[in-house]
Amino acid sequence: MKWLFRLFTSILLCFLIWASGFLWFALQIPSQQAINPSADIIVALTGGSGRLDYSLQLLADKRADSLFVSGVSEGVTVKDIIHQASPKLRSAFEIISAPPIYLGDNAKNTIGNAEETRSWFKNNTYKSMILVTSNYHMPRSLSEFHEVLPGVIIIPAPVFMGDFKTQGWLFNEDSRKLIFSEYHKYIVSKLRHLFVSATQKP
Repeated sequence: MKWLFRLFTSILLCFLIWASGFLWFALQIPSQQAINPSADIIVALTGGSGRLDYSLQLLADKRADSLFVSGVSEGVTVKDIIHQASPKLRSAFEIISAPPIYLGDNAKNTIGNAEETRSWFKNNTYKSMILVTSNYHMPRSLSEFHEVLPGVIIIPAPVFMGDFKTQGWLFNEDSRKLIFSEYHKYIVSKLRHLFVSATQKP
C-alpha cells in the first residue's frame, strides 16, 4: 500500500503546484490599461479586437515615434490598417502622406510575433517598446518577447475585450476556458525556453 500512498501524494503535489501556478498566472493578467506609456516604438500584435485601434491611438497621442504591426495577412497595406480604424483616427492618419506605420506579415503565432519583431529591431536602434495585445494574452507575449529581446524595455499596453471578464472570471465559463488555455500555452512556452537554453549550452 506504500506505493499507492506515494502515488496519491505525488498526484496531489502535482495538482497543488499546477493550481498554485494557475492562480499566479491569473493574477498576472492586467486588469487596467497602462497610464501614459511612452517608448521608442509601439508593437501591436494582430488577432484580437481593439488592438489596432488602441495602437493607432497611442501613435496619434505621440506615445512613440512609429508603430510596427506584427502578424498581418499577406497583401495587407498601411491604408488597409488605417481604413479599419475608428472614424476619428482614420481622419487623423489619412491626411498624413506617409504615416510611420510598418507591417510584418511573416508571423502566424505569438512565437512568430516575437521573432518577427526581433528581426525588425535588428535594423533599428530601439531601446524600448510599448507592446499592445489583449490583456489575457499579455503574460505569454511578454514571456516570448523578453526571451528574444533581452535588454529592451517592454511596456505592456493591454487591450480589454468586452466578452472577457477580468473580474469574476472563475464563474464565467468562456473566460475561465480562455485563461486555462493561455496558462497551458504559457507553461509550454517556458518549457521550450528552458529546453532551448539547455541545448545551447556548450
